[in-house]
Amino acid sequence: MGRCVPVILMLLVFSGLASALEEDVAQGMKHVHDPSMIYSDGSYYVFTTGSGIGIRRSSDLKQWNYIGRVFSDIPDWVEEKVEGVSGFWAPDITYHNGKYYICYSASTFGSQTSVLGLASNTTLNPTDPNYAWVDEGEILESPPSSPPAYNAIDGTFVKDENGDMWLTFGSFWEGIMLTRLNSSTLKPAQTPAQIHHIARRSSSSAIEAPYITYRNGYYYLFVNWGLCCRGVDSTYKIVVGRSDSIEGPYLDKNGDSLLYAAGGTLFVGDSGRWIGPGHADITAAEGENYFTYHAYDALNEGTPTLRINYLHFSDQGWPVMGDSLTEPEDPPEGDTAAHWDFDDGQPGAAMNNTGQTAQPASADISGNDFFLYAWDDTYGPSFSQEGQTPSGLGLSCRLNGGQDAYTKDSSLNNWSPEIWTVELAVKLDNLNGWQTFLGRDGSSQGEAEADFYLQKNGINDKLRINFDTVGGQRYILDSSISAQSGKWYYLAAVSNGSELKIYADKLDGQGSEVVGALDLNSSNNNALASGGFNWTIGRGWFNGAMVDHVSGFIDDVKFSNIALKPSEFLHYQCGAWGYLEYDFNQDCFVDIKDFPFFTTSWAGSLQQLESFLAQWLESSNPYDS
Repeated sequence: MGRCVPVILMLLVFSGLASALEEDVAQGMKHVHDPSMIYSDGSYYVFTTGSGIGIRRSSDLKQWNYIGRVFSDIPDWVEEKVEGVSGFWAPDITYHNGKYYICYSASTFGSQTSVLGLASNTTLNPTDPNYAWVDEGEILESPPSSPPAYNAIDGTFVKDENGDMWLTFGSFWEGIMLTRLNSSTLKPAQTPAQIHHIARRSSSSAIEAPYITYRNGYYYLFVNWGLCCRGVDSTYKIVVGRSDSIEGPYLDKNGDSLLYAAGGTLFVGDSGRWIGPGHADITAAEGENYFTYHAYDALNEGTPTLRINYLHFSDQGWPVMGDSLTEPEDPPEGDTAAHWDFDDGQPGAAMNNTGQTAQPASADISGNDFFLYAWDDTYGPSFSQEGQTPSGLGLSCRLNGGQDAYTKDSSLNNWSPEIWTVELAVKLDNLNGWQTFLGRDGSSQGEAEADFYLQKNGINDKLRINFDTVGGQRYILDSSISAQSGKWYYLAAVSNGSELKIYADKLDGQGSEVVGALDLNSSNNNALASGGFNWTIGRGWFNGAMVDHVSGFIDDVKFSNIALKPSEFLHYQCGAWGYLEYDFNQDCFVDIKDFPFFTTSWAGSLQQLESFLAQWLESSNPYDS
């Protein structure tokens, strides 16, 4: 959290004046910064940054009520140590030896004159007659000059595998520190405290908000990189590393050190409306692990908002972000989750020609109202000219090799079915490099590869699907055919939970053919990874960068909550791309049923009769059985 109180106060004032936007985020979840959560006697409690350390309570993790604060006044010793202090930052709550303890930070913005304090209570229930917060004084203060130069804020308690207590802390300066505590007093075990240096950044000092948890032989260190407290301009992100010793070294997935190298695997970054996630906290309760943090709400003027997700671990032992609990949202309804046909624009016009950034670009025709967005008229796609579609009817999405469209709705961004179908049509201008037709803007596993790609690979031009799962297993399947430029392909990726198939229709009258198949691991949770990241059309994401842009056309992008059969693909849904000239009854076939209509309109032309008979012979359904 570190250096952000003045901006937080400003956000609280202005966001309080803002009226709520469309999505119903519970009021008790708003204006929450640096949350720390604990479960006690059937209720969840969250403690947050504020003038006296705010307290919220919930029974279901969704509806939260403000129930008071820890301090009504700033203790005298704090005011003597930190001149100008106006509130407390980044509290951390723990239960130890029959009491609840809070570590809190006292500082001023941008200053190293900081202290970590301790408060205790025997109960968290404010109606209990024994409820009373007792200030226990100082834990630690920033050193005047001796190395390593650290800032004594953002302290969190850690219990090691032997039950001994530690404190990790730090913000900017030389980074993240660790010290052993006396398990009786929760003050440093030695005087002066023995400081272990466990993380820093080689290219920036912007690191803070450490949190360590132990699981199955590993200590996992979460830290924040970037800048907080700037609303939607915040650059916060949470990265993770692990060690088999609490003192380190902490390494990321690539084996790079968080202390001596540029190590740190991304765990959660910006996702749709949620910007600058920060201040990790993990709570184990009722058989679940919950990951708590704050993020700035781009749909509510950057208001800092409580976020809670399920936390899982992959087969390789790395943390994986699960579904959100704190966002009252409905999953996509019906068999069709989303469908964009790009027929709602003007031919040749930019999808976002409003003069403003991040505006709706094309409507979802599924009935779920998941708009696609485009950044502006330069980086957003355009509507194609007439005829530039698989059928020659309607419009498609035109991409110039540096453009994309994307989703923002958190319900669709958290779409995580185990059984699903993704369809789209694509025509490439060229075969240069990797080109991603459909992607995701991040990795729920903190990997360099995104959660999903449907693309042309840059190795041998095969069509490829590459996706991660809730269970942590990634599947990659290449097609048996190579793409050609200047040619439409209708693609469908289908998972029934146990098998993955890629279908391709080259629109040559032969219908959709299986061009790749892969058995899925039955012991893995094969639902699509649910990190809440935007879906992207026309580009991919890799290691934090926007990559693999498409130069060409994309049409009819459709997500389904079922494993469709080829006869159910969009291309073969009657009338989806128009009707043949002589399909008078519009049943998608020219046959004997159309003959009476033909005779009434026939002018006696032999050429007209030949055309009718040719369509009769050629319009058989390849899936009719």
